[in-house]
Amino acid sequence: MKKSFNVNGVCRPNRHYMADLTPRLEKIREMVARGDYFLINRGRQCGKTTLLRSLAVYLEADYEVVSLDFQRLGSQTYEHESLFVDAFTRLLLDCAGNLPVDVRVQLMQLRDETGTVKSLQILFGLLSDWCSKSEKPVVLLIDEVHAAVNNHIFTDFLAQLRAAYLDSDITPAFQSVILAGSHDMRHVKRTLSPEEEHRDFYPWNIAARFPFELNLRTNEISGMLREYENDSHTGMNIPEIAWLLYDYTCGYPVLVSGLCKIMDELLPGTPGFPEPGDVWTQKGLEAAVKILLREENPLFGSLWENLNCHPKMKNRIYTLLFRRHTIPYNVDDPVTSQLAMTGLIKDVDGYMRISNRIFETRLYNCFMMAAEAENIENSLRYR
Repeated sequence: MKKSFNVNGVCRPNRHYMADLTPRLEKIREMVARGDYFLINRGRQCGKTTLLRSLAVYLEADYEVVSLDFQRLGSQTYEHESLFVDAFTRLLLDCAGNLPVDVRVQLMQLRDETGTVKSLQILFGLLSDWCSKSEKPVVLLIDEVHAAVNNHIFTDFLAQLRAAYLDSDITPAFQSVILAGSHDMRHVKRTLSPEEEHRDFYPWNIAARFPFELNLRTNEISGMLREYENDSHTGMNIPEIAWLLYDYTCGYPVLVSGLCKIMDELLPGTPGFPEPGDVWTQKGLEAAVKILLREENPLFGSLWENLNCHPKMKNRIYTLLFRRHTIPYNVDDPVTSQLAMTGLIKDVDGYMRISNRIFETRLYNCFMMAAEAENIENSLRYR
């Protein structure tokens, strides 16, 4: 079966055209070998889950890798510590294939106990026992952790991971813990109780810096196109198309794949593009960009919804688009940090810029349509 360009969920090498992640995986393996605990926090659909899945396979020869997805934990999980411990234990038993027999039995007993307190302390005691008995160092990967952000049970869980990391020279612990999500866990805050004052609490301040971008470089886009060309024989100029894709997207993975998908599946046979070879040109890419900017898209929808929920972020983007103010890129500014994490802005010579031409055009259109709708409503109101 021919591969396709994927814009929905995790990319699988046997089914989808995708960039070679090996250089990134090798650098992450170096962090794991050092015993780093770290966070991959980037915006939506920028390849976090694909990277984690690939990493799990890449590490499995040397490590016992357990991959968990917190999307599988329901919202009621965070109502009480016992509920969280129960849900986490069930998820771990489902996903960890090589648990020592006695540890598995104890975890199953913990899961099946009713009417008793199931504490994080007991759970982490069993996890430490597992790490001490495992034939290979244990690496824990947790995806979609933003689902639990600012919940006090989850911050307690992070604090236990932090304590285990700090005591790892005394008590067996995970070799590495990698959290992935669209929120910076280093700055999770909690309120200790309704009666107490708000107190900042940073349970993940042990996190090593994750220094790698997830955006694709032109050579990585070229590699993906080369694989496609070997299957499709369009005669495209691979370096040129790779550069044009990067020029529009700055390598944002789902945008690159989205444009390629339109060129592969929608444009061939349409007016002006009778053959696939006619599509994979600058003219074809420009046509794909117009389609992408007009279509309903979960990524664009979530970005606009996020801005509507955060007026300061929305105002900053409006200023960048319409007032052309030169705004310094200040990593200590919360608004700048939030916008960068969502993937909407980038640092260009110390100043804020919209991340790519696709986002810039789509956001401009959204602001213009919102203004037009407001003008129509006002004119009808005062008739």
